[in-house]
Amino acid sequence: MGALVLACGVPASRPDWVVVPERPGRADLDPLLAAGPDRVVVAGTDADLAAVVLRLLRTERLDLPVGYVPTLRSATTLWRLPPAERV
Repeated sequence: MGALVLACGVPASRPDWVVVPERPGRADLDPLLAAGPDRVVVAGTDADLAAVVLRLLRTERLDLPVGYVPTLRSATTLWRLPPAERV
């Protein structure tokens, strides 16, 4: 399937992103994870990332690489961490 990009409570920046609510739960994520993505990218807050990783843990899918695109409300901006370089 490729990458599953989740826009958690934020507008999708690209048409291939999947819009889910903030802090998505079982009903939001299980059907998407069943499609067999190669990796998961979370665009949202730290709480959204935690919710997705928790769901991966409970569905025993911790083998998937997880990426994170933080919003302005994330701890990365509060800690003034530099953005990742684009590859």
